[in-house]
Amino acid sequence: MNNKTLNQFRNLLRFSGIFNIVSAFLLIIPIVYEYYLLLFNDINFALGLGGQPVSIPTNPLNALLINTAGIDLVLIGAIVLVVSKDPLRNRTIILLNAIGRSLFAFVIAYYVFISDLCISALV
Repeated sequence: MNNKTLNQFRNLLRFSGIFNIVSAFLLIIPIVYEYYLLLFNDINFALGLGGQPVSIPTNPLNALLINTAGIDLVLIGAIVLVVSKDPLRNRTIILLNAIGRSLFAFVIAYYVFISDLCISALV
């Protein structure tokens, strides 16, 4: 791997880490995350993307899961940011991160396409 490619990969990792931290930080804070989710509704409406609006959870367990997901995403972003300093030495961590994100994508795809999530949202 030449220096130019390595620097591009470092920059990609830095961007990914910072993006995770910035985009997920507001999900950590109780009550504030509700306004953050409503912002997504406003952006969706402004861009005319359609679809169902994000609903604010009324169940405390669902709120806890959203806050926990925010914490997890911020921690993942911090790990990716630290790993970006020496990606060749930390390639195992990068690989595990990619595997975890892929599994997460498959779980989301399952709930959207195979389970009743997509159908119940339309009804």
